[in-house]
Order: sequence, then C-alpha cells, then structure tokens
Amino acid sequence: MTFEEFIIRPKNLADAIETAEAQLLALKEGSKCSSPKNDGMPESQSHRSWTEDYTIRIEEKKQQVAELKERQERAYAELGLLFSQMTDKRYIKILVMHYLERMTFDGIALKLKYSIQHVFRLHSEGLKAAKTIYQEQETLMRGR
Repeated sequence: MTFEEFIIRPKNLADAIETAEAQLLALKEGSKCSSPKNDGMPESQSHRSWTEDYTIRIEEKKQQVAELKERQERAYAELGLLFSQMTDKRYIKILVMHYLERMTFDGIALKLKYSIQHVFRLHSEGLKAAKTIYQEQETLMRGR
C-alpha cells in the first residue's frame, strides 16, 4: 500500500462505515413499512421467507459495519504508531489532529492559535517526515 493510501485509510473507512450504517438504517426502516400485509390469515410461507430474507440481510449489514469498525480501529492504531515514531511534536500534533481527530485545517489553526499558512506548512513537513518513516519501514518489511 502506498503512503497516500495508508494515511487516508481511516477516513475512507469512516466514510464506508457511514454508508453501511445508513444502508442498515434504511433496511430497518424498510422492514417496518414495506412488509407484506398480514390480513389475519395464518402466516404464509412467502411471508416467512420474506421475513427470513430481511432478517438475514440486516444481520449481514450489521456484520459488515462491525468488520469495517474493526478495520478502522486497526488503521487508526497503525497511523498513531507511525506518528509516535516522529520526533517533531509540532508535526505529530498537526497530523494527529487532522488524520486521527478529523479536524479541519481551519479548526487546527484556531485551536493552536497558528496562522492557517503555518498549519499548512507544518502539515506538509510532517507528511514528508511521516512518509520517510513509512517508506523505511516498508523497505525493512520487504527485506525480511
């Protein structure tokens, strides 16, 4: 995986979780209003199979959300580990706030009382430092 893919992975997983959770909610909402009508007659085989199918689809979507959340936790941990190997605490702070806490650059500038240009500069320098560490680790891993 490239450094660019590695660093954006937690955000991509967060977006995938949001989508999957919305799909799950839509499935649950759909099960409340679009089930075949029960007209007082004994439950038919087709209604049971529709209900079972719906239950299975909901459980599969729940499982997908859980798996995505596990992957996101690992991605956050791996990114945090990479950042912890950096020596400049300013870079670490900016990168953690942006990539782990998902703050905007404007929000970071306000919180740290830095100019936006200074935040951009530290972010750029921090990414270069993080990429160097990442690439060194990748080279070591390939050499094993």
